Amino acid sequence: MLLPFPALISSSQVDVTSTALPFAIPSFVSIASKKVKPALEEFKPETRILSKDGMPVISFSPSNLNKAAAAFNTTLIMSFLAGKPQFDDITRIIESNWGLLKVPKVVVLDFKHIMVRMTSEKDVTRVLSRESRQIKGFFLRLARWTIDFDPNKDSPFAPLWVQFLGLKLYLQNNGIVKEMTGLIGKYLITDTPMLSLSRPSTARVCVKVNLTKDLPTKAGLALTKSSIVE
Repeated sequence: MLLPFPALISSSQVDVTSTALPFAIPSFVSIASKKVKPALEEFKPETRILSKDGMPVISFSPSNLNKAAAAFNTTLIMSFLAGKPQFDDITRIIESNWGLLKVPKVVVLDFKHIMVRMTSEKDVTRVLSRESRQIKGFFLRLARWTIDFDPNKDSPFAPLWVQFLGLKLYLQNNGIVKEMTGLIGKYLITDTPMLSLSRPSTARVCVKVNLTKDLPTKAGLALTKSSIVE
């Protein structure tokens, strides 16, 4: 700890009989003994020490890297397209409007990206299926964190709501619709009106799609060997 530089005083003002300082200086032991609980569970990884062109290299086993990455399986990355709101506004909207089971850990990664680390897959699905994509007028994208996350590149994956118009009534079983969405992307969630059969004119589901690939504009459904409907 750096002590404050004393003011210049004359020798007559110094009490040479007293050596006590007006404040206590914490010892190194007292500082080092303060326990801080890590946000990530610590484990002992398996390592190998290698050398490449005279440079020391440490190598971790794939299982250890997967274990480290698993801590972020329920983490989302929020990307703002042009500017972003105040951090307090972001956390307030997340806590009050997203309807989560548990308050997530929200951290600023850089000027564009916010990390939202949740504790359950159910909360992740709920957020990805939200149709609102703005906070305080600032538009954003939400994507699941992956081990290849690079803040300088946009994620190729995004949630997308898909509608099956005029789907026959008996085909609106959620198990059937889930399989149908596999033709487009990875199933995330079905909207409430379809589950409750209160809007049979449209079956609507949210899927995760890869934006770098061409998405089908229509798909076929084989009801019998000789009957295929689009």
